[in-house]
Amino acid sequence: MNQAHPTERDGPEHRPKLSLVVVAYDIARELPRTLYTLSALYQRDIVEKDFEVIVVDNGSPQAVDPTIWQDWRGQFRLLRVSRPSPSPANAANQGIAAARADHVGVMIDGARMCSPGLLSQAWRACQTNDHAVVGALGWYLGYDYQRQSMLVGYGPEQEDALLARTDWQQDGYSLFSISAMDESSTDGWHAPVAEFNAIFMHRERWDDLQGFDTRFDMPGGGLVNLDLCKRALEAPQAQAIVLLGEATFHQQHGGVATNTPLDQALRDWTRWSEQYETIRGKPYDLPHTQRSIQYWGSLPPSMRLHYLRALAFPSQAAAREAHPMGSAFNVQHWAMPSHVWREADLTPQQTAIRELLAQALTQERYSELAAACRHLRRDMPEWGAPQHLLSLVCAWSPHGEAPPPKDGESGDLLETLTTLLCAGAEASHPTAQANAAQAELQHLRAEMALAQSREALWHTSVHQLTHELSLAQSELQTTYASLSWRLTAGLRAVHTWIQKARRPR
Repeated sequence: MNQAHPTERDGPEHRPKLSLVVVAYDIARELPRTLYTLSALYQRDIVEKDFEVIVVDNGSPQAVDPTIWQDWRGQFRLLRVSRPSPSPANAANQGIAAARADHVGVMIDGARMCSPGLLSQAWRACQTNDHAVVGALGWYLGYDYQRQSMLVGYGPEQEDALLARTDWQQDGYSLFSISAMDESSTDGWHAPVAEFNAIFMHRERWDDLQGFDTRFDMPGGGLVNLDLCKRALEAPQAQAIVLLGEATFHQQHGGVATNTPLDQALRDWTRWSEQYETIRGKPYDLPHTQRSIQYWGSLPPSMRLHYLRALAFPSQAAAREAHPMGSAFNVQHWAMPSHVWREADLTPQQTAIRELLAQALTQERYSELAAACRHLRRDMPEWGAPQHLLSLVCAWSPHGEAPPPKDGESGDLLETLTTLLCAGAEASHPTAQANAAQAELQHLRAEMALAQSREALWHTSVHQLTHELSLAQSELQTTYASLSWRLTAGLRAVHTWIQKARRPR
C-alpha cells in the first residue's frame, strides 16, 4: 500500500475531529461529485480543519486523479492499495488505519453523493455516546430503485441531465426531491436498521470490531457491509443513532449490488447469503439492537413526504411489526389505536360508541369528536379511551363548541351518542340517567344555539355598520358638492368685483 502524504492544500498539521474513508473503484465519472459533496465548499456547519477525507483507490483501471480536489477547500488524502482485491473490505480497513481523527466514518461505496449536513451531524451525534453507531440512510438518484429505472433507459447520461436540472451544488437537500430510498432503507427511520452506507464510530469501536471482515472476498464484498453493521449494532453497549435529515445518494454506475438485473441480483444474494452462513455459522438476519434507536437532526422539507410515507404506510412486514404506532396501526383510525381501545374488553354499548367515533374520525369530524369525548368524559369518567382520543382532537375545538355536521356527513354525532348513552342507561337506571343525558344534550344544543346567535348578531352588526358607512359616505358627497358650489360662487363674485374696480371712473 502506498500512503500519500497530505497535499499542499492541507496547510499546517492539524489533527481533525472526524475522518471519513471513501473506497473507490472504477468510478471516474461518479467520484468527483461524491468528493465535491464532501468538500468544505458544500458541507455545512463544519470547518475544513476539523475533518479529513481519505480516498482509497482499490485498484481502479484508471487510477484516481488527485487533482480532482485541488481547487476545493478541505483536507483530502489519497491512498492506493498495492494489492487490491475484488472486495472493498481490505481497502476500507487500510483507510481506517490511516485515519487521524478519534471518530471515523466509512463509505464503502464511493459512488454516493452526500447531503450537506452529513459530516457535522455525524460528528455531533458521535459526541453523545462513546458507543454510538451513527449512520445515514441510503437513497437512489432517479426516483426509483435503479435496477428498475435501468429497464426504461436510465443510465449515466440521463442521470447527468437530471442532476444538471437540480441546483444541488447550492442546496444539496434538493437531492431528496429526485431520489427514492434504497432497498436497505425502504421504510427508513422507524424500521429495523439493516445497514448504513455511511457509518461513523469512535476509533476504539472500529478496533473492537477489527474493521471489515476480509473473508467476505467476493466482488463488491457480498454482505460485508451488512455484516459490519450487524456486528456494530449488536455490540455490547452499542447505541444506534440514525441521522434524520442526512443521507447518501447512489449514482448509477453498474454496481455489483445495486445496478444488476433483478434475476442476477437474486442469484447474487443467494451466493452472498451462503458465504455469510459459512463465515458466521448461521443465516443472516437483521440486527437486533439492545437499545432503542435514537434520532439526530432535523427533517429538510424536500424529504418530509418520504418520512410521512415511511411512518404511516410502511411497505415491509418487518417495518409494520416494529412500527412505532404498533403493527395494527390504521391510518384512517390514527387517533384510536387498538392497544388503547382494547376492543375485546368493551361492552356492547362501548363497542357501539367506539364504532360511532371511528366513523367520525374517518370523516375528519374532529370538532364534533372533541365535543363527543367531552360528553363521554362527564358521563363515563371511568372509561379512559375516549379521553385519550380527546387529548388528540381537543385542539379542533378549543372553546368547547361543536359545529353542526357538514353536507354528506351522517347525522348529528352528539344526538346519536346521546341515544346510545340513553339506551345503556335505561338498562340500569332508566329514568335518572336518561333524564340526565337528555338534559346534557339540551345543554349542548343551547350552547350551539348561543354560538349561532352570536354569529347572527355579528352578521347583523356588520350589516348595520355597512349601512351607516353608506349613509356617511352619501352625506360626505352632498357636503362636498355644496362646498364646491359655494366656492365657485365666491370666486365669481371676487372676479366681478375685480373687473368693476379696474373700470375708469
